[in-house]
Amino acid sequence: MPARHAASAPAAQGASRLASATPDEVLKASRAFDKLRNLRGHFSGARWSAEVDAWEGELHRAMQVLAAWSAQQRLQAGALKQLMGAPDETTSCTDDSCDATLRSLKWPGERMPPVAKQSTELWIYHWRGGRDRLVIVMKDARVGAAGWDYLGE
Repeated sequence: MPARHAASAPAAQGASRLASATPDEVLKASRAFDKLRNLRGHFSGARWSAEVDAWEGELHRAMQVLAAWSAQQRLQAGALKQLMGAPDETTSCTDDSCDATLRSLKWPGERMPPVAKQSTELWIYHWRGGRDRLVIVMKDARVGAAGWDYLGE
């Protein structure tokens, strides 16, 4: 299996635009995520689906908006679950157990936010069959930061 790593695509330029989404845009992204998250695409063994599989496709864009907005708003766990549903995976961070994952993520602004080093749990949402993942850093049941774990080829 190829090593996971952060993608080289620039994240900073769109991060502020995504974080400043209006409540209507966030609601629209939440609905799109709910509609598309369980659809199988090419990376899940089905046919290619641009809305599910494509970089900047509808599912990817929805996840980007929700990640940026939830981090900027520092949503509580319950509010994040209302927007995105339960995560596909969770990891409790004890001692240095999350360090490798946190170091591998693609962060808005290119640097790991300081709060990430104080995380208590990681909520992981799959994109493209789990091959790429959105990682929400939780600290004391609040969103502290969000980053992407892209497989990369």
